[in-house]
Amino acid sequence: VADNPRFKGESVNAVRIAVTNVDAVRPLEIGIHALALMETAAKRRGKTILPGTRMFDLIAGTLRLKQMLSEGRTGAGIIASWQSEVASFEQKRAKYLLYS
Repeated sequence: VADNPRFKGESVNAVRIAVTNVDAVRPLEIGIHALALMETAAKRRGKTILPGTRMFDLIAGTLRLKQMLSEGRTGAGIIASWQSEVASFEQKRAKYLLYS
């Protein structure tokens, strides 16, 4: 616990994720859905969670994620947009896996 918590004494909104099937969890996809929902909620208040910082793009590894979020794409839509790239990567890496 922090010595001087940023929101000490304040009520803050939160989300609790209960994992019921560890083998089915896709953490990256959970994060994308959360980002899309937060951006949608922020837009309703005339705001954005996507400030003009370069750090978001560096962490994401692409400018596309911020663009899709700012366009209002859903988490499912964003995830679907990269499925062909995921399939290509999985095919390339298969020969390097020690276990299947």
